[in-house]
Amino acid sequence: MDDKDYSKLLKEKIRLRKLAFKILELPEESSIELIRKAYVRLAMKYHPDKKPEDKELEKQFKNIQNAYEFLISDKNRGRIKLEGNVEDKARVKTARYNLDNEWGYYLWWKDKFH
Repeated sequence: MDDKDYSKLLKEKIRLRKLAFKILELPEESSIELIRKAYVRLAMKYHPDKKPEDKELEKQFKNIQNAYEFLISDKNRGRIKLEGNVEDKARVKTARYNLDNEWGYYLWWKDKFH
């Protein structure tokens, strides 16, 4: 993977993250608790059991579920899952890189593979 591929990956991840917040009707700086509350509120509003014949309602509900899962897993994994063993991750986290955001991970990746 070269710099252009990684740049595309980051741009796509950022685009999906913004879209997920938009689907859940939240600002991008929302906490996990606000994300969960919005998910519950919207899931109850658009749950397909309310109108089983309404296919649009089912699509909206699936979009809400996917957006929620993306944001929660994104928050829990530190945005991008690292490959390699645990010792490498611990060593890198204590080094000069902040792996809790895309830019820190990108700098680590660039130094490791270039």
